[in-house]
Amino acid sequence: MKFPTFCAVLWLAFPLTSVHAADAGIVSIAEGSARLLRNTTWYKLVPGTRFREGDILVAKGAGQIQVELFAGGTFNLGAPGTLFAAAVPIVGDKLIGMLDLALPDGWLKLVATAPNLEFRVQTDSTTLTATEAIVVMRAQPGAAELFVESGAATLTDAGTGKVKAPSTIDLRAGGYVTQSGDLPLRFERRAPAAFVAAIPRYLIDPLPALAAKYKVMAVPLVAEQEVTYAEAQPWLAGPYRKQFLKRFQPRLKDRDFRAAVEAHIAHYPEWDRILHPEKYLPKAPAEAK
Repeated sequence: MKFPTFCAVLWLAFPLTSVHAADAGIVSIAEGSARLLRNTTWYKLVPGTRFREGDILVAKGAGQIQVELFAGGTFNLGAPGTLFAAAVPIVGDKLIGMLDLALPDGWLKLVATAPNLEFRVQTDSTTLTATEAIVVMRAQPGAAELFVESGAATLTDAGTGKVKAPSTIDLRAGGYVTQSGDLPLRFERRAPAAFVAAIPRYLIDPLPALAAKYKVMAVPLVAEQEVTYAEAQPWLAGPYRKQFLKRFQPRLKDRDFRAAVEAHIAHYPEWDRILHPEKYLPKAPAEAK
């Protein structure tokens, strides 16, 4: 066996080592078909589950998922919706940096009124940043809308080159802004009736504090299945690509996952080097005649 091929086989035989993220909060509500993707495994989500950096929460049907952070603050994801905890820098029960969430789709209410609790929510086309605020927002592919219930927030549209220039709007309590496709951000002094009517009832009322009854003992996770290539692909093509290339790399040991990657290998040069190291060996110098 050639040395590069042997290295690839050796790598595939052993899982990557990783540092386990600290518990950052508690899932206090998990209704409907709620799921959690941690590392490369899907789990059934139930109340009492510990929430960690890197978790992907998926609410389906007519359900909802609520997480109460140890550092203060609560967020509720309405179905159908998906949320990725890109960064939850926590030491003990204190956040030491910005809470960074990605919301590809769904309703989200974020109550972050603890002192100096700064957060960012990245949608398909916008970025929300705020400190000590309560916001209700909805994200869809290529569109987003946001209402500031209290405090202040900033919404930035990165723009689409020649079609639309980047823009930013600062909002105060009661302010509403929407973004769709190639249209610029549109601000309104109050939320339109259609937006208010569409908000799930549980996001209109104050979010309940329910985590206390789950603090004594963590609920064990029940594994369902490993992430498939179809489920992983959107994350591998998104703004957090580098994180997910490393995270999903162990799945290359699975025959079906690896075959799907091979079929689209041009999109994954980082993995091509792992699966086919012989292609990247330095060329031998030409012999002199």
